[in-house]
Amino acid sequence: GPSHAGDIRAMTRGNLSWRMAFPPQRQDMDNLIPPLIQWDGERAAKHIKDSGWRLTGLEAEHPDAAAVRSSLSARGLGDAVKVRQSPHPRLIAHLRGRDGREVTLTSA
Repeated sequence: GPSHAGDIRAMTRGNLSWRMAFPPQRQDMDNLIPPLIQWDGERAAKHIKDSGWRLTGLEAEHPDAAAVRSSLSARGLGDAVKVRQSPHPRLIAHLRGRDGREVTLTSA
């Protein structure tokens, strides 16, 4: 149901079950605000082989940077994502592989 975190939905797949809180309607800032997840019991990560890649930085660009910052902070993610003003919304992920290679992925 609705909450301050958004619309909460229960989900299952196989033996895993979790709840996700999706941002309130039209408040996802062009898909830059992630849904929150709460696992019931064991987490999926236990079953996923480690790729060796690590997230070293996450950035968001948006025309209303202040609103994105505020929305991320409200979810406890204020320090996790660097936010910049930009005409086009996008997410930028910086990754480092086991061999030290660095890769940047962008959503747009």
